[in-house]
Amino acid sequence: MSVHKAKINFKVRDEYINDVEANRDFLKFYIYTEGQQVTLAFKDLKSNKDFIVSSNFHIDNKGNHDDLRKKFSFLQHLYELEQFFGVRFTLPDKITKEDREGIRVLDSIKENTTIKKRFNNLTCTITEKETLKNIIDIYEQKNNKGLILKVTSSGEEARVELFGATIPLEKMEATYDNTKIDDLEKLKRKYADMEEGETIKVKLLPDTNNIVEEKYFVKK
Repeated sequence: MSVHKAKINFKVRDEYINDVEANRDFLKFYIYTEGQQVTLAFKDLKSNKDFIVSSNFHIDNKGNHDDLRKKFSFLQHLYELEQFFGVRFTLPDKITKEDREGIRVLDSIKENTTIKKRFNNLTCTITEKETLKNIIDIYEQKNNKGLILKVTSSGEEARVELFGATIPLEKMEATYDNTKIDDLEKLKRKYADMEEGETIKVKLLPDTNNIVEEKYFVKK
């Protein structure tokens, strides 16, 4: 048996350069072999026989170990989302704030949890006079203080778009923990002059806190 020394370069093929699973597996291989003497075998898939075997294989560490593990953890996270939602992501060159928010939404669906946020105000558009009267009456009964408000959003265009994949949504429920009407007396005057079909905007503000919880429901 002949023994040779060789330098081997590994890389992800061009057609898989933006593939989550391919990049995850490449980093997994790199992290597993980094700093260790391992056996590396090249196999002929047709005959299922090894045609090159290195029993003293190791990787020269030229990168940041912690950064590589963080990248692997992120790719593993995306891979699990792909499996859960039955989609394939295309990795971008840069992860944006909107991308991270999309990941957060998908995580909440997968884990059946809500997303807590803070809000400055909420504006509702009212076109029916009776509806506006009901809103005014409810807040007036509570002295315009601290009402819990649940808003449901849905529609054909409801979806989460992330890394080239689209996940359609059935609805989103937002629960505002503590709300009050901005200038209730002014809104009452608008109601008195309102004609049926006219558009009136109702501005709601946080009262004692400004927490909103969002829950997303995916189409089945």
